[in-house]
Amino acid sequence: MRRYWCVVLLLIVACTQPTTNEVTIGFIGPLTGSSSILGQNLEMGVMLAVDEINKQGGIAGKPLHVTFADGQCTAKGAVNALQRLLFKENPVAVIVSCSPEVLGVAPILEEKKIVGFSSFATNPKIKHAGEYIFRNVPNDELQARIAAELIAEAGHDRVAIFHLQHDYGVGLKDALIAELSDSVSVVAVEVHEAESANMRTQLTKIKEADPDALYLIAFPLEGARILKQATELGLAIPIYAAEALKDPTIIHDATNYKGDILITVPNGEGPNYATFLSKFTQHYGREPGIYAAEAYDGVLILQHAMLTSDGSATGIKNALSAMKPFIGASGVTTFDAYGEISEKPYDFFTIENSTFVKRGVSTE
Repeated sequence: MRRYWCVVLLLIVACTQPTTNEVTIGFIGPLTGSSSILGQNLEMGVMLAVDEINKQGGIAGKPLHVTFADGQCTAKGAVNALQRLLFKENPVAVIVSCSPEVLGVAPILEEKKIVGFSSFATNPKIKHAGEYIFRNVPNDELQARIAAELIAEAGHDRVAIFHLQHDYGVGLKDALIAELSDSVSVVAVEVHEAESANMRTQLTKIKEADPDALYLIAFPLEGARILKQATELGLAIPIYAAEALKDPTIIHDATNYKGDILITVPNGEGPNYATFLSKFTQHYGREPGIYAAEAYDGVLILQHAMLTSDGSATGIKNALSAMKPFIGASGVTTFDAYGEISEKPYDFFTIENSTFVKRGVSTE
């Protein structure tokens, strides 16, 4: 009997210990559910970079391996995913996607001194999530400021807000309200959950409040449903939307909507974007979605930090903090004392002839 249990124990150890001939990073993101549309963009960008790195010899001769885990774009899902990841692997860094995921796992990553890196999470609170947390996308305080300026410049004075009820939506909603000028009244604030199918009740309340503009924070699937149901209810006011809606999923319903739609998106076309675009389209047979370039750059930034440090989690953290400007596909990246990037311009997109058309850029 003793011999039997010894064999079992050895098998468990063999299955759970990471191999020493590869470098492992984790990826926690929305692999299922409505937000998986955006998670797929990130996964594609990550794997394009990983394949490129491994073809060039890996990390100091060791293959770079990514273990993917479904965080479901929730704090609870991300914590469960991280716990599974840490049980099975020994990652030197973890790529974390959605704002709720980052805020959920940040305390654990800080305690264990493991770098958490996001190319997607924009909630303002992440700025203070800890010294091991970095992101190469802008804090939503900037998007809120730009949206408030657009709303004021257009002369709107009665605005409704319809937002996703989680850290991304709530954080941006709060930031927008703080940025709106005193001459703009917020006449309605309505919320929807991820996976929501029927949002006519909220849209009816918005219509009854008689706003002259709507600010919309939604993921693509819910955003398409909102646009369809708004059209059915006779809403036709201008819509200002956050970046997650720049996705082909909304094109049909956005084209049928009678009002103007303007989507603000962080400019993700840096010095190396043309090369990235060529590689991406050749590899996947389609153009990259939102934040794919940032996800690609994120892996290359982590590679740079691994190669310019001793490769430990703390070494990687210190290398990121001291990193000189990194010239990538999505822009030039440096990190401040909070692991944040400097402000970058936002592009403005409308939809014409079933296509996203760039109509301007912020002066930030």
